[in-house]
Amino acid sequence: MRKEYPYDHRYQRSRRLTRSSFADENAYLVHLTAEDRQTIVDAVHKLRERGRLDVPVETLTKDEFAFGSLSAKLDAAYEDVRSGRGFTIMRRCRSTIS
Repeated sequence: MRKEYPYDHRYQRSRRLTRSSFADENAYLVHLTAEDRQTIVDAVHKLRERGRLDVPVETLTKDEFAFGSLSAKLDAAYEDVRSGRGFTIMRRCRSTIS
């Protein structure tokens, strides 16, 4: 389960985005490798096999939708969205899975 954090207004006021915040695009880009993409495809296929593909996402457990080594990369992106820059860009992510 993902940790829930209270919204901290003090942090948001102290973090101002400026042009220099975007100087290095690698700070906000998440590059998915072929292995990362295959991990996502495999997780979706496992959900389909278990008949859990069409259920509300909040009902899925970590065990049902595990990302293995990709989890650390996704957790870091989540943290940046939640309490950092406010966004992240994922590169090389397929939009359809057959």
